[in-house]
Amino acid sequence: MQSETFWAYFAGIVDGEGCFQLMKNTNQRIKVGFQWRPELDIGNRKKELLEYILRESQSGNLIKTKREGKEFYILRFHSGSLRYIIPKLAPFLILKKEQSELLFEALKLLDERRHSREKRWNRDVKVDQRLEEIRAMIVRQHLGNTKKVYPIINAQR
Repeated sequence: MQSETFWAYFAGIVDGEGCFQLMKNTNQRIKVGFQWRPELDIGNRKKELLEYILRESQSGNLIKTKREGKEFYILRFHSGSLRYIIPKLAPFLILKKEQSELLFEALKLLDERRHSREKRWNRDVKVDQRLEEIRAMIVRQHLGNTKKVYPIINAQR
């Protein structure tokens, strides 16, 4: 079982290196033509760090890629893991707290839709509109945090 210290450490890594996302992927096999995919990505060159989080959280997928010609790793968490992880991280998050709350709201909306026996198109449209709003707010939060953390770099752009 993970300790409170682990979740605080994990939250610090997420605040510094993490990215909460609500992706809208095209999928022609689905009636509406797209699907929503909530994610948390943590990118780092230190494989050991991400392996530690992977092992301790008992969830996620480690992806190896290259950035600027060097090995780079991404630890990715999807819906199932996020339902468990976000409430554990939330008390310790600072910069990404609002993004995590928005993504958790999106997860709840997607769960309600999935478990609802009633398939009303109008309700689904309202849910999709709210998910679009959430996605936009997460992006604005991400850009806002980047400007706060890196004001000199953004001023040069």
